[in-house]
Amino acid sequence: MKHKKQNKRNVPMLIAASVIACSFFLVLVMIGFECQKSIIDQFYL
Repeated sequence: MKHKKQNKRNVPMLIAASVIACSFFLVLVMIGFECQKSIIDQFYL
């Protein structure tokens, strides 16, 4: 019974952690694309 309670408590934490990780990764990708755009613009200008 104790083990099941721990698992149920950990599931929302895992979901939250995965959501945070995905959003963080998306933000990093967006920043990377913006940096690439600015670098390409600088080279072409």
